[in-house]
Amino acid sequence: MKEFFMLNSRKTNKMKFLVSVVITILSPLILGNAAGAQTNSAQTNSTEQEARINKLEDRILELEAQSALTKFRMSGVFINRYENLTLDHGLPDTDKTRESVHPLSMYLGLNVDFDVTKNLKFYSTFAMGKFFNNEDRVESLDPNSANGYNVYQATETGAMGYSGSVLKVDRAYASYEFDSLPLTLAIGRMPTNYGPPANQLDGLPRQGTYPRFIFNAIFDGVAAVWDFNKVPDATHTFKIRSFYQPFTLIDRSDRTHQAIDGQQLESSVLQYAVLAEYSLNDVKPWRRMDIMYMHAAWKQFYDGYAGTPGALGAPMTGQTEDGTDDGFYLGFEDIGYIGLNFSWTALLYQAVDSGAPDLQKKSWGHLFNINEKFSNGLVVGYEFVKTTPYFYLDEWTRLNLLPFYYLQNAQGHHVFVSFPMGEKVSGRVGYYRLVAGAGDVFQPEQFDAYSTYAQLRMSF
Repeated sequence: MKEFFMLNSRKTNKMKFLVSVVITILSPLILGNAAGAQTNSAQTNSTEQEARINKLEDRILELEAQSALTKFRMSGVFINRYENLTLDHGLPDTDKTRESVHPLSMYLGLNVDFDVTKNLKFYSTFAMGKFFNNEDRVESLDPNSANGYNVYQATETGAMGYSGSVLKVDRAYASYEFDSLPLTLAIGRMPTNYGPPANQLDGLPRQGTYPRFIFNAIFDGVAAVWDFNKVPDATHTFKIRSFYQPFTLIDRSDRTHQAIDGQQLESSVLQYAVLAEYSLNDVKPWRRMDIMYMHAAWKQFYDGYAGTPGALGAPMTGQTEDGTDDGFYLGFEDIGYIGLNFSWTALLYQAVDSGAPDLQKKSWGHLFNINEKFSNGLVVGYEFVKTTPYFYLDEWTRLNLLPFYYLQNAQGHHVFVSFPMGEKVSGRVGYYRLVAGAGDVFQPEQFDAYSTYAQLRMSF
């Protein structure tokens, strides 16, 4: 029995020894596999976390892009036009010269606007106006300048001068709207053209600031708008707009020289304007009534009767002008709630030209517009214009070739029909008839003109 227990004890000791050897041999393998499993698990977790982070970053970038797009807007207009103009002109008591032109033309305006912040906005328009297959046209609008347009006319015209396929900046201004005041401040190149009733010719909402027959050109300047519409009363609205719009007389070939002796002509000429607007909405028998009054004034503006600069120290070859504009607009929209619109615009121009002798000028102009906008979008309308000698209107942003709105001593008629041709597309056809007598030095000739036109407009 003793030997039996001793034998079993030896066997047990051998078994323990073998187990310890096996454990010693397998321990590194077991521990290694466990460590590998932990490493693989950690790598898997790290990869998943990295994927989640990448997805979050992509989502943040997407949200930032969407936020940027909500602050950024693009729109535009593309107009193609055909006009057949016949014009007889000449000095009084002389045989008249007949001109007949019938070109195709186009205009593209691309609007790019930004909401910089909640209160700060930026607006811009890049535009092109040209005749078909005609580039670098030689201008001849100003008979007193060998280069065509005076410098101030060129800047006020923008892309409307049919100057070719190059893009011009027709609008570029920033505006800031105060939270605590009914006040908005703006600076830059502003939409002071194509105001009412020009928009009604195509059945559109108001496009510009000034009434078209009071001022229809692009102005650079500083503006303050007191908008009392913020006072809660939807029936009555009232705004006062004030503009500081100085003329700058600097020679285009030099950054410091002027076209005329600098000792006799200021490089920056004062001009300002104030426009008051009152609207009465949804009061029978019309849906809207607009009353506007504008007063503008300028001092020592160079008329440029002669196109050649005088010698240094010599008397000016042209004249300077101190003048004022007083404009009045009365408009009724949707009279009787049947789509009938009517407006009357009157402009009083007064000026004193320095020279030998001094010349005092006073003239009136009137524009009447009546049109009917039907429920299907069709617009049928008529305009009548009447001006006296010495009349002057800043009418530089126009696509029509016939100078219907701004000739002196004139009387004219305009019949038009516009019609929708699909979503965002419309057409317009019309007929102009205009007779004008001789005016001042800028219009020594008489005119007898008529024109028919067709226009295709696409908005986007």
